[in-house]
Amino acid sequence: MKGRESIYDVIYGGDGVTPHRVAPGITTQGTCQSSGSSNVQYVLHTMDEPITLDGSPPSSPPSHAIAFRTVDITECPNAGAKLGIYSYWDPTACSTCPSTSTGNQQFEFYNYYSYTGHPANTGETANEGIAYIDSSGVTHLSTTGSPFSAADYLASFSYATVVDDLYAIPSQLQAAWQDAIAAYFSYLIKLGETTRTRCGATQVTGCTSG
Repeated sequence: MKGRESIYDVIYGGDGVTPHRVAPGITTQGTCQSSGSSNVQYVLHTMDEPITLDGSPPSSPPSHAIAFRTVDITECPNAGAKLGIYSYWDPTACSTCPSTSTGNQQFEFYNYYSYTGHPANTGETANEGIAYIDSSGVTHLSTTGSPFSAADYLASFSYATVVDDLYAIPSQLQAAWQDAIAAYFSYLIKLGETTRTRCGATQVTGCTSG
């Protein structure tokens, strides 16, 4: 990821674009090479796994997967971490946002840093992100870990700059997005589907940080 530019930025931002994405609140450690503390670079990966998209807890696992992964190039070898976020789609919502309701998300966290008593978990052999799951099924993320915890990574991911990086629809694509939503609703109506089509295609909102 070192020095990588975002193709999205170049297309829609033109000259003077941000050379790379950085994670708010997550900083380099400079153990191997120090050039002053700075925010680490990140990449986002997302996919929908081939299960029922309208599934709900606990009858089916969440289908929308996100990986929020960082790299610390001041470590030798490079370190960082990865937070996995798994969410449900809400078929009753007039929105293209996945559900973030309490208890409706699952998490994984892998710390690639090596420190006393903790070898770098680059093989992702154990989920380090979960502190506990309470009686209501709500997952509580760990606040321990060095240099940053799973809770720190979720807080960084929740910043508007990161969320909008994944979900925001640029003005240049708004018309095409509305056309796609309308075509999808037309398809659902032909299937006799009524849950989502109750919204009406023009009432569906995109997913932004708010």
